[in-house]
Amino acid sequence: MRVLVAIVAASLAGKAQACLTVHAFLGTSPYTDDPVVIQLWDKPEGESEWEVFVKDAEPAFFSDSEDQFCVEDDTYKVCVRQNTKQGDVWNKYHDYYSELTLVNTHFNSYCCLYSASDNCLLNCGDYESCLNDGWGCDSCGLCDFRSYCSAHKLFRRDDELQSRKHEGPARRAEIEARRVELEARSMEMQKAWVAEHGEEALEALVQRFRDSPVPGIEVVG
Repeated sequence: MRVLVAIVAASLAGKAQACLTVHAFLGTSPYTDDPVVIQLWDKPEGESEWEVFVKDAEPAFFSDSEDQFCVEDDTYKVCVRQNTKQGDVWNKYHDYYSELTLVNTHFNSYCCLYSASDNCLLNCGDYESCLNDGWGCDSCGLCDFRSYCSAHKLFRRDDELQSRKHEGPARRAEIEARRVELEARSMEMQKAWVAEHGEEALEALVQRFRDSPVPGIEVVG
């Protein structure tokens, strides 16, 4: 229920210094395994960022902060943990490893399960972080709790990133719009789940969370 980029030193096989950046997203859901999506970006010195890969990690059912999620291709491997706020990156071809430094992170809570009278019963949360390996990296932002982040949003100018860290009106409006979008999607998912399993099963599901709390999901009704 939960969701990288790195740098290879110039001394490694003559490769130019480059920054590796990771965007990681971890969602929560009362119905399914937690989705985890990891993007890895590379930025050779003097060049623009390019996306190495975007991959879904193996999801976990009711994951917690100790769970680690990893993705890899033939060259790179990235792992995140602590709800996307910590991680590591490897370049297997150059035998390069680095811990990742957290640059930006945020947690978003929204209603994900409703009573018959449309009162909120459960709040779910999404975790989003941007991390890098610190090799001449520029700053990186967030994407309003979307699992995929474009280069345009992730790598904004530093002054824009700083203004967004303080959550001014524009930033708060973006987060609120995303919350409304997530809650509308949750209501559609609930309708589909009830159509398959029934109202009694939904009540039992809520009671399950009351009896056994899990990270990222809060019983509010």
